[in-house]
Amino acid sequence: YRMAAECARNALTQKTKDNKENP
Repeated sequence: YRMAAECARNALTQKTKDNKENP
């Protein structure tokens, strides 16, 4: 569960970062 949550959070953060980098 913890690993899955961390993976999901990491993916979400990366997605947000990508969005911020390329608006």
